[in-house]
Amino acid sequence: MKFKKIYIEITNICNLNCSFCPPHKRQNEYMSFDNFKHILEQIKPYTKYIYLHVKGEPMLHPEFDSFVKYAYEQGFFVNITTNGTLLEKHLESTKYIRQINISLHATNNEKIVEIAKKINNCFVNFRVWNLERTLHNNQTISLLEKTFDINIEKIFAKKESALSSAQTNFTLKDNFYISLQNEFKWPDVSNQLENSTGYCHATTDHIAILVDGTVVPCCLDNNGDINLGNIYKQNLEEILTSPRFLDMKNGFKNRICTEKLCKNCEYKNKF
Repeated sequence: MKFKKIYIEITNICNLNCSFCPPHKRQNEYMSFDNFKHILEQIKPYTKYIYLHVKGEPMLHPEFDSFVKYAYEQGFFVNITTNGTLLEKHLESTKYIRQINISLHATNNEKIVEIAKKINNCFVNFRVWNLERTLHNNQTISLLEKTFDINIEKIFAKKESALSSAQTNFTLKDNFYISLQNEFKWPDVSNQLENSTGYCHATTDHIAILVDGTVVPCCLDNNGDINLGNIYKQNLEEILTSPRFLDMKNGFKNRICTEKLCKNCEYKNKF
């Protein structure tokens, strides 16, 4: 079994409090370097691509630079999603990173974009929730147009119809990109959706490992509701051959959701 990517949450602590990103219900913590090394050893047979987030701001981790360097040295392609507020502090480590996704949703984007322009050794992808044409989003798009001398509005107009069902990406310049996407509601067992049909890339495209070692099938399971096991206590192969994991995987093949969290997830409607 191979995954396109595996998410590793090196911390669930964030320095911002964004409205679109609901707080998790878990204990705040940072992953130890030893636990990170253990996880990389466990996932080596399953993927080469790791994404250092589920919840939390990865660059807030005190050992962030050591983490990305070690993963790079172990042959992994490192990807992160960040709010960009700590980017300047870690510019040197971008040489160990394949792609940085910068969420331009809730802070001073002018400074962040200016710092991001200095990156020339990895891909930089700016993320914008843009269908709700708020003042903040309009200002963000105008900023990127000015910075990269490109007419985003013109491209956006051509692709706007496609954004109702999927994320749209396009190039700004060289290694810089923008992702335009609908804002969505994070799945929660208390959501009143209860739709048992639908497809998801979880279990086939990716899995996620939370900071406490809990393995979950989806990068949106921010509370660890679908606890498949703990990678600190079990071999990953054992977790991926468990009845619960296989039931989920086989269910999605037939567009059937076997878990309550999946039934209350609207993101699966994108597929």
